[in-house]
Amino acid sequence: MNSSNFTDRVRQALLLSTLISANVKLRKRGNEFVGLCPFHNEKSPSFTVSDEKGLYYCFGCGAKGDHFNFLMEKQGMTFPESMERLSQMTGIPLPATSERQVETKEYDWLQMAASWFHERLQGNEKCLEYLHSRGLNTQTIHDFKIGYAPAKADRQWELLWRNLRQSGAARGDLISVGLIGQSEHNDATYPWFRDRIVVPICDARGRVVAFGGRLWSGEGPKYLNSPETKLFHKGKMLFAHHLALPQARETKEVFIVEGYFDVITLFQHGIMRAVAPLGTGFTQEQLLLAWKTASTPIICFDGDAAGLRAATRILEFIFPLLKPGYSVSFMRMPEGQDPDSFVHNLGAQAFLDLAQKKISLVDFLWQYEFEKAPLITPEQKADFAQRLQGYVKEIRDYTVKSAYMAEIKKRLFGMQNQGVRKFSPPVSLKPRVTLSQTGQLVRQQLLLLTVINHPYILSEDIEVFSSLHLGDPDLENLKMCILEFVATKDLEKEKLLHYLEAGKCSQILGKLLADTTLKIHGRFAEPDASEDMVKEGWRELIFQIIKKSGLRQDIQIAKQLLKEQMSQDKWARLKALIAEEATANS
Repeated sequence: MNSSNFTDRVRQALLLSTLISANVKLRKRGNEFVGLCPFHNEKSPSFTVSDEKGLYYCFGCGAKGDHFNFLMEKQGMTFPESMERLSQMTGIPLPATSERQVETKEYDWLQMAASWFHERLQGNEKCLEYLHSRGLNTQTIHDFKIGYAPAKADRQWELLWRNLRQSGAARGDLISVGLIGQSEHNDATYPWFRDRIVVPICDARGRVVAFGGRLWSGEGPKYLNSPETKLFHKGKMLFAHHLALPQARETKEVFIVEGYFDVITLFQHGIMRAVAPLGTGFTQEQLLLAWKTASTPIICFDGDAAGLRAATRILEFIFPLLKPGYSVSFMRMPEGQDPDSFVHNLGAQAFLDLAQKKISLVDFLWQYEFEKAPLITPEQKADFAQRLQGYVKEIRDYTVKSAYMAEIKKRLFGMQNQGVRKFSPPVSLKPRVTLSQTGQLVRQQLLLLTVINHPYILSEDIEVFSSLHLGDPDLENLKMCILEFVATKDLEKEKLLHYLEAGKCSQILGKLLADTTLKIHGRFAEPDASEDMVKEGWRELIFQIIKKSGLRQDIQIAKQLLKEQMSQDKWARLKALIAEEATANS
């Protein structure tokens, strides 16, 4: 039986409406069925299904196809995968081909390797201890079939090679599926993964196609993926996509995070709708795959300069792909944090609360270009407008392009008439101190923690530091103790800690050093932060503290003036200052 006969038999054996009704609520209308389109957001049904023709069509977005197209578009399958799924559903055997038989063996070999790696992990206490130290529990390790690839010289490898040979795998087969590599200089081979924690990478059907290796000790690249093979195309797949589908479809939401462990931690905490690129920047193929899961994926990359660069690279390819109802939004992690560390420290609800503050693609674009250069002269403002219009020109869909043109025009017009500051981004994309709920007290705690972990920072800013008044008595006392020590001209961290621990500030010092939530608000205050990160965070922190203190003083003066003489102007001034203080706290 050839593939053409197979597809015809499938269409006869399985009504298209039966297949689609598992995802779409359909109702009969004449000889056809209608429902809300699963490929774009709509309120009135424009999606039609004809069992007689074996075709579906959406009058809203133009989506169309048959049984195979529906599985490929909705569930991200390849054509061979859709054939196999429909064969299982109908009981109609697949066309027999030698190529398909070879592929089945390759999947079996990779699954055998995944099971073997997982077994090796169970006998490696140090690796298990490392994973537990990262917050992963035994159930999560089992669910993701996390394993361990022994060192190259370990004799355990021979057991795997023997089992694979017995199942029909030759040396060339193991190279082709990425389990072993071959030397460029001679015929010698070696295990692709050596002394690494390995995580299986699966296709849309949950079949192992590759592995991601994580260095857990020693030196070398932190992450190492399987090489590209005919089963594994890293730029066209998403890690854990098959696991994220159920919850993502239910919530109509999917998070795009940077790494495997971000995904795994989110799953462990109940957020089972996260996926990750596979060692590459997020690609347009991966975006199209994510769109089959949710119409507006949430980009949630790490809260550092590299994470911001990864997010902004999306601007390079997304605009020609935009269509009605399909976009992305951006969720910003606190400085120095990733989803893995954030959720372990603050929990799943804090992560979901942060997700509510996501910004749209047009807002992200505006912020990114706004912060590229000053907007003072007419020429600078014209260049800003031209850069924005350059993105809009790339949009192919006329409806979306028109909407973007109108939105950008409205903002540029408003900026021209109401001033640049009025249209400046409410939150900068650049690294900053993130104090959404905590306010001035945590700013002051971070200030002291930065000095304790990095005393050298006072070599330039001792006057500014000494002039600040900290409202909390304990913090003010700790500041004075630090100044007493610094007066000795010694800025060594260990000596400062010893001085503070031996003095009257030991209790507040202990609280500061033990407060794990402070790292969420200012990664630069941590002991291992780089000097550049410390200096940038310190300057921003000083600015915020001084600004907040000045605002409070201005508010008190405005209240007193209003009390002395009521007027509309004075009342407006007071309201504006209070609003500015609220913004400074957020």
